[in-house]
Amino acid sequence: MTSAPHPLPAAVGRTERALSAVLLAALEGTLVAGSDEWVALNALAGGPDDPDAAVRTALRDAPDRGRATLGALRGKGLVDGDGRLTDDGRAAVAQVRSRVAPATHRLVEGLPEADVATTVRVLDAVRERAASAS
Repeated sequence: MTSAPHPLPAAVGRTERALSAVLLAALEGTLVAGSDEWVALNALAGGPDDPDAAVRTALRDAPDRGRATLGALRGKGLVDGDGRLTDDGRAAVAQVRSRVAPATHRLVEGLPEADVATTVRVLDAVRERAASAS
């Protein structure tokens, strides 16, 4: 096996920061203020049985962050009192997804599908191991 050009944590960190910048650009001018709100909206988009738990899990079991994020989304009218997306919340999710999709496509355009699939599998395995180690 050949050695990687950068240590894995450095490569993942740089990639995460670059992807965060893409997301923040997509969120610009929308009601969604930052990645926590975006993660929470996505967790709620499927209509989970327990919205509070879904947001806590999505935000890596950070109850205070989850409560604050849900409060902010409620204050903007994107989430109702039961933690369900409102019509405005569903519209915000659709708006941001429509902005993220072309950006994501550009990121992988021209890369072999097999390489993308391998990258996804490897990153999923690393994420799962990191989650179980913490």
